[in-house]
Amino acid sequence: MAGNAVGLALASAAMIGVGFTLQKHGVASDFPDIGFATLLHRWRAVVRALLGNWVWLLGMGLGVVGGLVQVQAMANGDLSLVQPLFNTSNLWAMAIGVGLFGERLGRREWLGVAIGIAGAVVVSMSPLESTSVRPAFGPLAGLTALAVALIVGTQLGRGERRGAVSAEFMLALAAGLAFGLQNLYMKVMTWHAGEALGHLDLSSFASWLHVVTSAPLYAVLLWVVLGTVFVQAAFAHGRVALITPICTGVTTVVPMIAAAWVFGERFDAHRGIGVALSLAGPVVLAFAARGEPAPIEAIDTLTSG
Repeated sequence: MAGNAVGLALASAAMIGVGFTLQKHGVASDFPDIGFATLLHRWRAVVRALLGNWVWLLGMGLGVVGGLVQVQAMANGDLSLVQPLFNTSNLWAMAIGVGLFGERLGRREWLGVAIGIAGAVVVSMSPLESTSVRPAFGPLAGLTALAVALIVGTQLGRGERRGAVSAEFMLALAAGLAFGLQNLYMKVMTWHAGEALGHLDLSSFASWLHVVTSAPLYAVLLWVVLGTVFVQAAFAHGRVALITPICTGVTTVVPMIAAAWVFGERFDAHRGIGVALSLAGPVVLAFAARGEPAPIEAIDTLTSG
């Protein structure tokens, strides 16, 4: 089952990485520089424009399919196993961002990405089978409150320290925290479905019926929407080759804390070292991104015609 979870996690990461890259291009081509406040005030116009942009729609479609594959991966394996593997989406985002969109990363940024990917490789070598237990409500509520406070703090800090930290970094940080909560509640959803049905299998009608009627699903949808808003604003400000590694790296933090605190998962050396590397990557990127300008050059060749 663990081997199957690894394959599904890697497939999900590929689809999400490519999807994020296409979404970034779609946003940048229609809105070369849009702030979070403007995004909220003009959301109707933004939605209308993006729904007419086939590149952005393709990216969203890939993201949705990748998310479904991610659900199955979480049902088949521990959070501490599959979550760091999602960081391999960075490989796809980097390849497209640098190779097709002409984006550039500095040496420290490449180092941060490489560290995060190395963490995913080490985690995938863990021989542990599933060790999750029933999620504890108290730690779940506490971790949720902490992550929400950090999301609010990133946006307040972005307004007060605009010159110290780039907008793309702070928005990607908020998106990563929101997506981390999404993955946390996704695991809660799959755990409860497994408890009720024996195992969650998205190829069965019974599993779908249980998922769409479960309370955790609505928490997942809430964090998906919030994370999507933040990441679209980040894409309008900066480089996909930097935003995606930051976002996916920070997304790892909440589930990794939850793996031990909420689900009581066991960590061996592979998981411990891999998680540490997965968290160290965004830290290196944070220092590399400080004060760096991130101009957007719209590339119209994909959306013309």
